Amino acid sequence: MAWLLGHDPTRRVIVVSYSNDFAAELHRQFRMVIDASWYQALFPGMRPAKDTGTELVTTAGGSRNCVTFELVADCGSDEIGTVRVEPFLHH
Repeated sequence: MAWLLGHDPTRRVIVVSYSNDFAAELHRQFRMVIDASWYQALFPGMRPAKDTGTELVTTAGGSRNCVTFELVADCGSDEIGTVRVEPFLHH
């Protein structure tokens, strides 16, 4: 996600995790990458404006939000469907 937001900091990205702890760890690792001097030199337009610990909003209006699907997994279904929303966002 760091690469994606580096190339287009206006993108709105959702990262889905199986638990809150893992979501927090993924966010910590994401922050380590975007805070690195090499990343900031490579992607000078990607800067955080707000960070809540699971959601980061960029100065360009994009975001990276980490959510969990723990509740979905606990519902007892056999399948979890996914929808790729990107084609619908850019008409």
